Amino acid sequence: MLRSYTRDNSHLVMVQDAGPANPSTTAASPASAVWLDLYNPAPEDNRYVEQLLSIDLPTREEMQEIEVSARLYQEDGAEFMTITSASLLESDEPITTPITFVLKGNTLVTVRYAEPKAFANFVARAQKPNAVPVATGENIMMGLIEALLDRMADALERVGTEIEPPGCRAADGDAGVGVHPQHLPGPGPATVAEYQERAERRHVDRKGAARGR
Repeated sequence: MLRSYTRDNSHLVMVQDAGPANPSTTAASPASAVWLDLYNPAPEDNRYVEQLLSIDLPTREEMQEIEVSARLYQEDGAEFMTITSASLLESDEPITTPITFVLKGNTLVTVRYAEPKAFANFVARAQKPNAVPVATGENIMMGLIEALLDRMADALERVGTEIEPPGCRAADGDAGVGVHPQHLPGPGPATVAEYQERAERRHVDRKGAARGR
């Protein structure tokens, strides 16, 4: 699928029915398309964009196998960057997926085989006047990367909250190891300070018992 976007003053506008089957509705020159988004592209979609911008796009296999040292390169007057992103972050089975960004002049091309929610979030914002910078393909690329990072940060924060509920961890002496209330003797203390104090008392008691043996 090819989604083509042009810029209308301060926001993006998606060109309906864009693609090689409808060349009259698709940007006829690189200058009129600010973003060409290839999602699960058919071979004819790839060929259309390659001919439009005079570039060679990487295949899905090349995107997956590319070495870290080769993820950023220049070719045919364009700059290529491939990143590994995440998708389905709110499901029980999140996945990693490669995304390639290509900057040729004022136009951005994205090639992807998954639908990270960050893309939909960015498009929704970019279609509102003055919401995000969309003057150039580079502006759009930076906005997309920022949206992807925000989604990752939200997911990590959510996982951290699920793993460590507030008030359920405390320092175990000098070791800094978390202690759950049920692992402490006696009635559960009401504050983290009391957790700390009780853990320290246990440490001192153990030292005294060792000396008495």
